[in-house]
Amino acid sequence: MNSLWKYLHAVINILYLATGLLLVGFGLFIRYSSGTQELLNSLDGNIVLVYGTYAIGGFVFLVGCCGALGLGTGSKALLLTNLSLNLFLVIAEIGIAIYVIVQRDEFETGMERVWNDFDDDTKSLIQNRFNCCGYSSPDEWIGGFPESCYNGTSQQDTAVIWTETCYDAVDKFLRDNLIIVASVLGLTIVLQVFEIIVSCFLIRELKQTDRQRQAGAEDRRRYPQTVATIS
Repeated sequence: MNSLWKYLHAVINILYLATGLLLVGFGLFIRYSSGTQELLNSLDGNIVLVYGTYAIGGFVFLVGCCGALGLGTGSKALLLTNLSLNLFLVIAEIGIAIYVIVQRDEFETGMERVWNDFDDDTKSLIQNRFNCCGYSSPDEWIGGFPESCYNGTSQQDTAVIWTETCYDAVDKFLRDNLIIVASVLGLTIVLQVFEIIVSCFLIRELKQTDRQRQAGAEDRRRYPQTVATIS
């Protein structure tokens, strides 16, 4: 096989292996980190979030394993598996991106519903994290503001209450990071498409090598004396 394709394939799949391990590690972090454990415990879907991260990390690691083993053993089956899994990932990522864009308004409604389902401790945790007070208005706190609505100066002085709502704070956080997320997703898709192309070249070269070997074996079978003389 061409050395250039082999090196490119090896580098890409090393990145896959590292990314898979990082995702699993991130899942462990959000599951057991003291800063997020309290928030996750209050969410009904925390198990889905954590184990979903494990599953994605494991899947990406599997893609890297198939690619690395296929390259090392020269197995067309493993390289085809690697190619198929990459194609599945690209289609899934594009589908998720389109779904998020189309359902953007639904996410905003869903955020408010999730906020209303939170207990006061979880809301306070979010308010401390984002320096905000209330989802759509600080006045939604009936009977007095919690400590998390204050900037730490005084609970008696209403002038030091965070004026930014948690919806605006979270929305700003998501928008500020949207470019980073979109860039990472775009680069990931480009890398995966490139990996698919590299895999196609490797599979083609393996097939050509197999045909040459079969042709040589057929020549030796048909003309054993001629081949022996030439050798």
